[in-house]
Amino acid sequence: MAEYLHQEGNKLLKTIEEPTPNTIIILVAEDDSKVLNTILSRCRRIQVPKIETAQLQDALQQQFGIPSTAAQNLVAYAQGNINTAVSAVKNGEVDSEWLPALRTWLNMLVKGSQTQWQEWLEVQAKLGRENQKQFLQYVNHIFSQCLYFHINPALLQVTGTEAKLVEKIALFISVAECEAAIGELDKAAYYIERNANPKLLFHAVSIKLKYIMTEKILLLTE
Repeated sequence: MAEYLHQEGNKLLKTIEEPTPNTIIILVAEDDSKVLNTILSRCRRIQVPKIETAQLQDALQQQFGIPSTAAQNLVAYAQGNINTAVSAVKNGEVDSEWLPALRTWLNMLVKGSQTQWQEWLEVQAKLGRENQKQFLQYVNHIFSQCLYFHINPALLQVTGTEAKLVEKIALFISVAECEAAIGELDKAAYYIERNANPKLLFHAVSIKLKYIMTEKILLLTE
C-alpha cells in the first residue's frame, strides 16, 4: 500500500535511490497514480494483472483435484482472490458450508414461525464474528449472482446446486429487490466488523429482507 506513504515517504527517497548492497526494495500499490511522484521516479513499475478466471480454476483443479464445477463456484465466490479460494479448499469448503444455512434462512423468511426465527437467531449468534461475516459475504455473493441472471443468464458464474438456487431466487425477486437486499447485507457485514450485537443485527436484517422479498418493499438506504 505504497500509496499511503504520503509526505513521510520522502524520508525513504535516499534509501530507495541508493539501497544498501544486495538489497531489493519492492513497493506494492493497488493504484500507482496515488503514489508520490518523487517515489515513482525512482522505481521501475511492473503491472501485475488480475489472474484470469480460467487460470485460477485450472490451478485449483490441478493442485487440489477438485471437480470443475466446484472450482468454478469457488472462483466466483472468491472474486479472483486466490488466497480466498485456496483457504476455502483447505477448510473443506469446496461445496459451500453456507448453502444449507442460506436455504434455511430463505425458507424462514418466507414461511417461518416465531419459534423457527428464534432458533435460527440463536444459532447465528453463536457462530462467532468471522463465521458470521463469511456467511453474510456468501449470501451477498448469491444475490449478486441473481443480478447476473437478470441481466443475462449466460453471465452466471456459478454452476450446479448454487446455480439452481440463484435461478429460483432471481425468478422470485426483481433487479431492484436484489440490489436492495445486497445493500442491507453490505451494511450488516459492516456492523458485524464493528462488534454489533449479532442476535439483534441478524434479527434486524432478517426483517428487512423479509419485507424486500415477500412484501416487495424497497427500504430507504441511509
